[in-house]
Amino acid sequence: MDYIYIGLIVVAAGVVIVCGVKIVRRIRYKIYRVKNLLGNLIFKNGMALQNELIEEKPKSVSGMTRLCLPRILKDFPDFDYTYFKQLTENLIKSILNSVNNGNLENLDNAADSLKKQVKLKIKENLNTGKNEKFRNVVIHQTEIMNYTKNNGLYTITFQSAVEYVLSERKVQTKYDVELAFIQDEEKFSAQEAGSVLSTTCPNCGGPVKVKQNNCEYCGSLLTAINIRSWKYVRYKES
Repeated sequence: MDYIYIGLIVVAAGVVIVCGVKIVRRIRYKIYRVKNLLGNLIFKNGMALQNELIEEKPKSVSGMTRLCLPRILKDFPDFDYTYFKQLTENLIKSILNSVNNGNLENLDNAADSLKKQVKLKIKENLNTGKNEKFRNVVIHQTEIMNYTKNNGLYTITFQSAVEYVLSERKVQTKYDVELAFIQDEEKFSAQEAGSVLSTTCPNCGGPVKVKQNNCEYCGSLLTAINIRSWKYVRYKES
């Protein structure tokens, strides 16, 4: 009989051990699941927080003003950096407003080449059904990024750190804007100047050459193009 009792005790102990092992495994599995869930939750929250921080932090611009500005002032002693910096920021806001409203607004200092870019953007939005609305536009910083001289064409590239709200989401981005000046008419032909400034007849839209008094397509009287002036010729989001 003692053997029977001992056997029952051993069997009971085995059952308890097996059940204990199963319970421990289940507890470990649940702990593992909880850790995974918490880990995923922490990861997702961390990524969301990181994205929020990215959205809040303005982009860094390529600030080459200290190097480029002395060279510009050597060529153009009367160049007003503060004025053109503000003009560049106003132009970027005008470009975004033009896209918002589907028409060109306050682009008086822009050459036709830049205006055509804005028109193409507006047309693209219409064709694709996009309803882009740039709201709460803020420009954090504007610097000169580059200054080049090529056959009488002088080009200053400004870069701006821009923030806006698009589709209820804050966006941090950069815009590059090119400001051009034609100084040497002998090195820079009339045809080349016209292609850079991309000037067109206000009556028929035909291309207009530098110093041309009448449109060769419709005969309209034209105001001669002043190539000795600064014009914004291109922009891009970078």
